[in-house]
Amino acid sequence: MSYVHAAHTALSAAFFLIILSGLAAVVYHYLGGALGTLLQPTFLFKWVLIFVLLLAHLVQGRMQTWNIVVYGFAGGTWYALFLVHSVAPVASWETLGILYGFWIAFFGLVWTGFLLLLRGGLHLHFSLPAMPSLPPLPIMHKKPVAVAVMSPVVQAVVPPKIVLPPPPPPPPPPKPTPLFLPVPQPIITKKIPMAPVPVFDDYGDLPALRIMPQRPEDIVRHDRPAVVKFAGR
Repeated sequence: MSYVHAAHTALSAAFFLIILSGLAAVVYHYLGGALGTLLQPTFLFKWVLIFVLLLAHLVQGRMQTWNIVVYGFAGGTWYALFLVHSVAPVASWETLGILYGFWIAFFGLVWTGFLLLLRGGLHLHFSLPAMPSLPPLPIMHKKPVAVAVMSPVVQAVVPPKIVLPPPPPPPPPPKPTPLFLPVPQPIITKKIPMAPVPVFDDYGDLPALRIMPQRPEDIVRHDRPAVVKFAGR
């Protein structure tokens, strides 16, 4: 029953959306000045089908048990509403009513057939040709498999490695003999006396020097010739 209540609640929400969109379409055509579209038999017939479905929905909500007729009629009306809304035929009220009646009758037959199939009322027998029996499969004997015998692995004996003693260290190199070089004797040089510096007198051929006289008696000597002559010449 929980599934039935959930389906009933979802169907109620669908009715609300359908009626809301239909009213919006009416307002749109009315404001657009398309009053002829609102008075078409097809447009009004859709509202009639919506009203019939709403009544069936209210009846289904009040029923305590499953009613095959009510659910079949509601299902056929739902499909009729979808067809009229999708095809939108230009027809009169009489034509739409006749088509609706034929459609409900056809859907009722299909609905009844499905119910009988689900409840097991109809038993369908299908004669299938007998399949020939297959011959038994031959038994395959496995051939003996020769098992290879592995010979034991003999490990070769490795002789121990002879470790030779390390060679003796080489002898140290001989120490170098010191070299004794002869010490040279000091060279004694004779001092050569220097030649005496000649002293020149006041009469040479040297230019006289003008020296400032320091004493009064030097004035006489100051006034001498510019060239000094030596005495021996």
